[in-house]
Amino acid sequence: MRNKIKYVLDTFFIYHKIDREKIDIHYGIDLESKIQVKQSNLIYIFSDRFDINYNNVVWKQWLDRNIPFLFDRSTNKNIIEEVDGNIVINYDIFAAAFYLLSGYSELVNDERDTLGRIKYEDSIQANLKITELPVVNYYFNILKTAIEKAYNISIETNIWGDKKFATCLTHDIDYIHTPWSKNGLRYILTTNVVTNIQLPIKKITQNKAWCNFEEIISIEKERNAKSTFFILPNNQKSDKGFDNADYTLKEIEKYLEYIESEGFEIGVHPSICTHRTCSRLKDEVEKLAKYKPSSNRFHFLIYKPGQTRKTLEVNNIKTDSTLGFSQHIGFRNSFCQPFYLYNFEEDKTSTVLEIPLNIMDLTLYDKRYMNIKRDKVLSRIETLIQETAKFNGVLTVLWHNNFLSDFLYKGWKGVYIKLLDKLNQKNSVLTDCYTISQKITNIKS
Repeated sequence: MRNKIKYVLDTFFIYHKIDREKIDIHYGIDLESKIQVKQSNLIYIFSDRFDINYNNVVWKQWLDRNIPFLFDRSTNKNIIEEVDGNIVINYDIFAAAFYLLSGYSELVNDERDTLGRIKYEDSIQANLKITELPVVNYYFNILKTAIEKAYNISIETNIWGDKKFATCLTHDIDYIHTPWSKNGLRYILTTNVVTNIQLPIKKITQNKAWCNFEEIISIEKERNAKSTFFILPNNQKSDKGFDNADYTLKEIEKYLEYIESEGFEIGVHPSICTHRTCSRLKDEVEKLAKYKPSSNRFHFLIYKPGQTRKTLEVNNIKTDSTLGFSQHIGFRNSFCQPFYLYNFEEDKTSTVLEIPLNIMDLTLYDKRYMNIKRDKVLSRIETLIQETAKFNGVLTVLWHNNFLSDFLYKGWKGVYIKLLDKLNQKNSVLTDCYTISQKITNIKS
């Protein structure tokens, strides 16, 4: 467990301003160390590649929230207590934090959808109904409280200066041409007769209604924001017939140059199957080499523990933002801050920084997923904003360029604008993946 505990503590100390060399923390009850964290006898699951039993989870209150303790069975102890002048944490927050943060459950869970993704309904977050609760941050707050009690100090946790938290703004560019062949019928069925008569005109005038990069940048610059545009380099259908881009890089070259000239980030949005094939990811990164992409998000949010981490490392991708649920907003790894992926094969921390995805427009809009009405979106995501602000975290938002056009997705551009205004009012930094990754990397080093 040594490397796993180091991984958890390394993550903790990125966001807690304190000299870790002066802090005496022992994993296990030794009756001597200043801070002692109970070690569960269930940690054998990590070596034996078993999963925990979700039905045996213990729940206790912390910061007015009911949070799960995954590796414990007793409920009759205080979370923190003082014993002979030392501080004891009576629940195994280290094993639980590693389990959630590393995505261990996805490693041992073989159930996948047709794209090879973990099924949301099979996740621990869905099963315990903690998708919108950053549980690892609560564990870290327990440890922070223990350190403060043991050493009679106050620990600063805000790394964003005069801002309360950060928002990472992103846009996946899957389509720029209006896909009439796929969506024309839906457009007809959801509009009135007069609108339908105008359909041929709209087909001509709005053929590139989603080629709206300049408007997106204008909206964000007006609000002191900048974002990452994830570009899909492959316009060929996947082996299973799923769509990749509907454009070529040559078609959008002038727009990419404009994005770069405005100081916005260009990231790579690799096509289906690149998440598990180093050479295919390399080919697509090289197509965008002119823009030196350092941030990545896989198309359709496809991610496979082990394989995907290695594929990113081999291709020297430093930052990823794939880990979110398509079906539900929230915290896929139960953490509201960037973290380094874990290398299960070599039992060590990866070099890839993950900026987890929390909110996606399609998740909110689609009837297969959450099906939230436009006027309910801001109130529906308020909990995520509050939880992220509570821990001075990072809230990552994905708003596709087609959702920033009134063609087919009327009104969703307005929702995005209201969201940016709300986040500004909440005192959030509005920035891109590169800026956030640089901030974290500088702290770590």
